[in-house]
Amino acid sequence: MSLPLFYAPDIELSDRLPDDEAGHILRVLRMQVGDHLRLTDGRGSFHEAVIEAADRKSCRVGLLGREPWEKPWRGRITIAIAPTKQSERMEWMLEKLVEIGVDEVVFIETEHSERRRIKAERLERVAVSAMKQSLKALLPTIRINVPLRTVIAEAPQQAARLIAYVDDAVRAEIAAGRGYPSDHYSSGQDVIVLIGPEGDFSAAEVSHAIGAGFAPVTLGKSRLRTETAGLVACQWVHTLQAITCTAD
Repeated sequence: MSLPLFYAPDIELSDRLPDDEAGHILRVLRMQVGDHLRLTDGRGSFHEAVIEAADRKSCRVGLLGREPWEKPWRGRITIAIAPTKQSERMEWMLEKLVEIGVDEVVFIETEHSERRRIKAERLERVAVSAMKQSLKALLPTIRINVPLRTVIAEAPQQAARLIAYVDDAVRAEIAAGRGYPSDHYSSGQDVIVLIGPEGDFSAAEVSHAIGAGFAPVTLGKSRLRTETAGLVACQWVHTLQAITCTAD
């Protein structure tokens, strides 16, 4: 039987668990002194621990061992996406991205953005929950309210830089059998995918991204909601990696 997993980012510096995790352990699961549990620091490590002291407000543990976690995908996957108007859809997308596997999610500001400002606290809680549920030891970096031009300027030159949108030029690429992520991405390469809001990127934004070296791509022939496009883009990368591994 696997041990329950909890998030303790400072576990190597402090034996006291975060208050919210302690509350779940003691009041919900009713675990007691002597019970074993598993912790992750969110930076690539698991720790087996035992509860050594507990009261109504805190839980202290002793570490029994450390186990490094190797993420099951190669390279760094970044999804840079415009936030949805409804926060529930945005949170659902983030939850699923973490479950699938992603290194960074950047919520970008665009000309047609439906939601201009968002808060990080709720998104981090969603990501932590999804990390624990999917038994990962990597908490993705989450950046909010970042201008599109900033993301474009910061994108590493060696990464596969993709912008997903729909216009006549992309449709022509599709008709010619091109324009998919697989045409611009090598398995294991760092990748960043730009995804716009429901109204898509503006022509000026697309022109700027392409001028900066981003390749225009399609995610398929269906018109997708923003949050669906984010998940499809992430799964494209994982699928391409799986195909390459099988071929090897």
